[in-house]
Amino acid sequence: MVSSKYLPRLLDAFNITRDAEYAEKDLINFELEYIGFRVSENAEQIEVMTKIVNNLEIKHISEYDDAEEDLSLFWTKISTVEMLTTKKGKPYANVRAEDGSSFRIWHNKLQYCQEDLVPGKIIAVKLTSDTFGRQLAWDRHSLLNEDNILKLQEELY
Repeated sequence: MVSSKYLPRLLDAFNITRDAEYAEKDLINFELEYIGFRVSENAEQIEVMTKIVNNLEIKHISEYDDAEEDLSLFWTKISTVEMLTTKKGKPYANVRAEDGSSFRIWHNKLQYCQEDLVPGKIIAVKLTSDTFGRQLAWDRHSLLNEDNILKLQEELY
């Protein structure tokens, strides 16, 4: 994408300290804010996680039917996360999946899973639908991050 000879200029332009350590979430937020997409996605990790959710027979989010009350898990790769507030000032997130579908996570559930909403990560979710669209189900295990998915695989195999 970018020739390595331009990297020092890019680092200077964005005021990036080469020796500083950045948390993954900070790096991702930086990439999304200044570049508009993820540069640091780990394709190998995504491939491994995709194989795991398929082996666990978790359906892809594209198979979710709004008309049915199917409270099974559906997996997806997070594309973007938009943090918003309701008219009453309560925070919620609009999560867009890699297939273009999206769902909301309301404030009462968001406080428990906000750190897991990382673009480029694989998650498994239980969804419900109403006239306002898809939303994360109010269930203890309605959102599984990659670590939880790995634990589930260990328990089952």
